[in-house]
Amino acid sequence: MSKIASVLRVFEQDVRAFDDELDIAILHINCTKSISRTAWYHQCYRGICSYFAANIGTIDFDVAAVKTCLVSSWVAKILKPDFKQEAVDRFARLSKQLTNQSISSANISLSRDGDRNVELIIVGNDGFPVSVRKLYSACNDLLNQGSDAANVATVSKYLHFEHPKLFPILDNTICKRVFNQENLRNRYLEYIDDTRLLCTSNENNYWSRIAAACAKCSVSEIRILDTILMNIVETYEVE
Repeated sequence: MSKIASVLRVFEQDVRAFDDELDIAILHINCTKSISRTAWYHQCYRGICSYFAANIGTIDFDVAAVKTCLVSSWVAKILKPDFKQEAVDRFARLSKQLTNQSISSANISLSRDGDRNVELIIVGNDGFPVSVRKLYSACNDLLNQGSDAANVATVSKYLHFEHPKLFPILDNTICKRVFNQENLRNRYLEYIDDTRLLCTSNENNYWSRIAAACAKCSVSEIRILDTILMNIVETYEVE
């Protein structure tokens, strides 16, 4: 069982409860009814996704700056980007290989050394392997001046906007519930792989029900899952 599925088990006693939670997530994402507190947040999400989609893999210096500013405003965090053209080029070259890929169909493999996650490989559009660790490092160079003390939550958000069907968002709240710890840095590769496991195994039909809900809100399955998980940790006491 994936660790994410273990969190979703709060609904195990009532199958309809998961579908109810899906409906709540869709209300949030569509900014409807009385969810005004999060309306701005979700409205901006779609706009940022659209801008990223129109400029994926670009090496344009100004576009890279705008993308970083958009993520900075969405996460309410002042970033200190490293806008060397070399950093922009490196991220764009890796990112372009993953255009239009999704967690449900991408060829993904996770390698380990004991309990340590060594590498996550995704087969790129040209058939060659793309190192997610290298892509993450390149993104960190853009957002955090290459600092070893990378903000994993911010980097994962940037990667999600760049590839919303492929990369989930991992923050402290989700990490604590899924992995029972707050050490984000050593968990992101595993979280991506765990999302893939939830998708491919379709435990309790979670993923197929999430996929069916996409038609109601025009966002990716990963975005719906992110919203559900955040709602769960705010509402339920998860063991």
